[in-house]
Amino acid sequence: MITCMTKGITIRSVNRNLWRELKVAAVKKGMTLGEAVNFALEDWLHSQKEASAGTNRKSFWSLKPIKFEGSSKEKLSWLVDKTLYG
Repeated sequence: MITCMTKGITIRSVNRNLWRELKVAAVKKGMTLGEAVNFALEDWLHSQKEASAGTNRKSFWSLKPIKFEGSSKEKLSWLVDKTLYG
C-alpha cells in the first residue's frame, strides 16, 4: 500500500506497482505526475459516464464473428470495400 499526499490530497490503498507504472509512463510522455493522474481520472470518469448512459464502447477484442446471411453474400467483400473506400 502506498499513500500519495500532494497539495493536501491523500490517496490511500494505491497499488505500488500501478503507481510506479504511472510515474514511468508520465516521464516517457513528458508529463508531470499531476497531469498523468488528471488524465487517468478524466478517462475513468468518462468511461463511467458512457457506461451509465449505455453507450459504452466495447473493445475490438470482445467482437465475435457473425455468419452473414443474405442474397449478396457472394459480393460481401466487394460491398465492404465499396462502403469503406467508396
